[in-house]
Amino acid sequence: MDTDVVPGRRRTWARRALGTLVTLALLALANVLATLLLDPYGSLSSVRWSEYRSIAGQDIDTIVVGSSVSERSLDLQVLDGTLGASSFSLSSSAQSLEDSYIGIEQAIRDHHVKRAILGVDYASFSEGSYPNARMAYLLARCEGQPLGYRARALWGLMSSHEFAGTSQSLNFLFPWTFNRVGMGPRAVSQNLRQRLGGTTQLEAVKQRDPNWHYQGKGYGNYDFVIDYTNAKELLFSSQYGRKPFRDDTLDALRRICDLCRSNGVELTVVVAPCPTFNVLCYGDYYPQQMPRAQKVVTDAGFRFLDFNLARGSAYVADESDFLDGEHLNANGAARFTKAFGELLARVETGQDVTSDFYSYDGWDEYLGSIDRLSAVTLDEEPGDGVVRVTATPYAGLGRKVEYQYYVGERGSNDTALVRDWSEDPTFDLPVTGHGEKVVYVRARLVGSTAEFDRRSNILVTY
Repeated sequence: MDTDVVPGRRRTWARRALGTLVTLALLALANVLATLLLDPYGSLSSVRWSEYRSIAGQDIDTIVVGSSVSERSLDLQVLDGTLGASSFSLSSSAQSLEDSYIGIEQAIRDHHVKRAILGVDYASFSEGSYPNARMAYLLARCEGQPLGYRARALWGLMSSHEFAGTSQSLNFLFPWTFNRVGMGPRAVSQNLRQRLGGTTQLEAVKQRDPNWHYQGKGYGNYDFVIDYTNAKELLFSSQYGRKPFRDDTLDALRRICDLCRSNGVELTVVVAPCPTFNVLCYGDYYPQQMPRAQKVVTDAGFRFLDFNLARGSAYVADESDFLDGEHLNANGAARFTKAFGELLARVETGQDVTSDFYSYDGWDEYLGSIDRLSAVTLDEEPGDGVVRVTATPYAGLGRKVEYQYYVGERGSNDTALVRDWSEDPTFDLPVTGHGEKVVYVRARLVGSTAEFDRRSNILVTY
């Protein structure tokens, strides 16, 4: 036997093992460095979790969770003043129901909260989880926590039913691949200075987004007001499609109900108001699908309040309350929160508020109650020597709408009236050769004394 073979093989194996360990260590170091440079320092989630940890010794009896509709709709100073509560919001943009569960669970563990408010909309149940949002929420939640805590949280995300067995489950090991600053040297340099130079996370967020105003308790918002001429770009049906609810989101809602019931927490699931056109755009899907979520909540003994169906006795949205097609602005949130808090206070004293809302079963009654033209959008279809432009109104059941058409050049404010008021929603634009025209429509309810109720435009290229 050649006695030098085995020791030689052992030395080769040891060198290979050492090389592998060195390579892994270098990769880990590179990942840490990339995260340090590219992962944004300070996010809205990190601001909330940081403040949440800073008030560990204070009393919180109400936790607010949910996606950006919750994040922007509930002004916690107003809520506390109306309900006599002490609340905090762990809502976040595109928050999954799984992360809403985590937020409630954390508040139960830390503060023994007795009230949970979950803000949702249609997309909360028709869409799946967003990996970027889940990673941002996890990183913010784990800041300052022991390594073991962070490892367990990361493993829980990687092994969850949404991501286990997919490439995303491995990608979660590299946070900077999900959320990162711009790749330019200026953005990276600013991010590093903020991280290492003593800038607070709140200051970092404000530097990146000076229009966002933080009011405390996890709540911040904007003052912008929706431009209804852009309704087509803001339609939920365009952004998300008309889809039935996913079974996994309803299962996640059941788990939230079970968590609250087993810990003696009163849960209120609230559908925050959105512009009426974004309820109407779903057509029959809205009254068919929303009762599925409602049933999960009410079967568990909790309340489900859809403020898109609120009667005037409970809440009336003002057209200027909205930031965009989905969210309330700061003024709108203050108005809505006061109405919501007052109604919730009535509910918690045993009052029946069923009559303050239209029902999904009585959908036509709700549609008939809409007394305004919420929006008008335009679509085009090429024809023989013409481009047909068609207006789609978003108005209540049985409401007649009339239209007035103008045409102008791109980049010019000069327009020419080409079709006066008519209930015909279509206009045929004559075209020859190649060119561009901007077609404008004004729309109003028949009988309206306004110059117009809503307007829109479309660039026609031929």
